[in-house]
Amino acid sequence: GIGEKVVDLVMDSPANAAKLSTCLGNLENSDGDAAAACIDGFVKSFGKMIFRRPLTTTEVMGLNQLYQKFVSEGQSKNDSAKGVLLALVNSPNFLYLPELNGTAAAAAGVYNLSPYELATRLAYVLWRSAPDAQLMAAAESGNLARPD
Repeated sequence: GIGEKVVDLVMDSPANAAKLSTCLGNLENSDGDAAAACIDGFVKSFGKMIFRRPLTTTEVMGLNQLYQKFVSEGQSKNDSAKGVLLALVNSPNFLYLPELNGTAAAAAGVYNLSPYELATRLAYVLWRSAPDAQLMAAAESGNLARPD
């Protein structure tokens, strides 16, 4: 599919891979622990950017385990990282705008958005794009949740 083509385009060039995370550009030459640390950092930072919120501990663990599974099956570190990137770009959390904070009902059928959900909605309404670093920082600090 298109996700695989994009992942191949990015990951088949060390220079392009390094744009996502500097350590990805030299992943094949990293030892096992350094490669695992690289993938963990990549999952957290790139995942936060494309999911438009920090990943849960379970999501991070699952993607790190996916990488380890690919490596243990004999795939190269680069191909294993491709599998993780493909999982991220094919995730409904990237493709859609899920409302994870839906448990905080203010009234029948009305839900309070989390700061990250609010940042995402504002960005798409105002800029027709994902939240920038400043808006994500406001969400992270809790400033978007304050009524003032």
